[in-house]
Amino acid sequence: MDRIEESQPLVSRSAVIKLLTKVLPMFVKHREDQTLIKVLDTETLFSPFEDTIQGRRQAGEAEQPPQSFRKAQLIFPSGESLPQCWIDPDYRQASVG
Repeated sequence: MDRIEESQPLVSRSAVIKLLTKVLPMFVKHREDQTLIKVLDTETLFSPFEDTIQGRRQAGEAEQPPQSFRKAQLIFPSGESLPQCWIDPDYRQASVG
């Protein structure tokens, strides 16, 4: 029987995540009014150097116009806070000290 050697993956994990976030919509929730927001640019959401994202409120059947949302006001639909590494560019310094 031939032995199958383990090899490097053909696609990196980060490339797969980027592809999935382009294909599948990502939603967050507004902390104050609890409305769902469809994220229009996930890379902006993931970047700790960006304070705001562009998104569309999910209200009614008609697609809402894009608007800017402060990341500090957003949470996951489950109610959990966004990861610190998406919000604070110095998150590594805070965890060390």
